[in-house]
Amino acid sequence: MSEALHNRQKAGLQTSLRQLHTICDLSQAEALNVAAQLENAGTVMIERDLSDAFESRITLSEDASKRFESALARPDVQAAG
Repeated sequence: MSEALHNRQKAGLQTSLRQLHTICDLSQAEALNVAAQLENAGTVMIERDLSDAFESRITLSEDASKRFESALARPDVQAAG
C-alpha cells in the first residue's frame, strides 16, 4: 500500500479511501484496516472528509516519502527495479 501511495503521489495523483482497495488489490475492509494501522504507525496521514468518510484523502507522511526516495536512490534498488 505504501509503495502504491508513493507512486501515485509522485505522479501527482490524490488517493481517497474509496479508491484505496483498487490500487492495492485488497478488499475494501482489508485496505481500510491496513490504512488505519499505517496511520497509527505514522506512515500515512488521512485528511478527513466530514461529509463523506470514504472521500477522505490518504497520503504518505513526509518521513515515509523521504524514506522511499532514499531507498529508491540506492544503486542496488535501482538495479533490482
